[in-house]
Amino acid sequence: MPLSYNPNDAKDGPAPGDYPFTVISAAEVMFKSKNMGLELEIEFHTPERVLTTWCRFAYTPGGLPYLRKMCEGLGLDYDKPPEASDFLRRGGRAFFGKDEKGFLEPKIIHPKIGSQAPPASRPAADEVPF
Repeated sequence: MPLSYNPNDAKDGPAPGDYPFTVISAAEVMFKSKNMGLELEIEFHTPERVLTTWCRFAYTPGGLPYLRKMCEGLGLDYDKPPEASDFLRRGGRAFFGKDEKGFLEPKIIHPKIGSQAPPASRPAADEVPF
């Protein structure tokens, strides 16, 4: 007996764009590379539905600038390292673009209003900073 789905119901998913997001879990972890880092599970709200993705930040010279942007986007002080739990239930806004597999992921985290961060600008297609 064939499976009971309709192939015509398939969608490409939400388009890349600016969406609000909320951190729903946060933990310090050891990555396979043996580097410590922060792993965040975030929900982002598109017009069609709520989706979940992961953001991982290694505590390395190359990874810390991205963690700084996330802190600024959530209104946390990067220069006074917060606890992982400080990220929980915080929200922000980000530009979500597609990764190499076609899934949406945050590319630019917009600074929280009132933070010291400079305003974010949308990157050219070949210079995505996140």
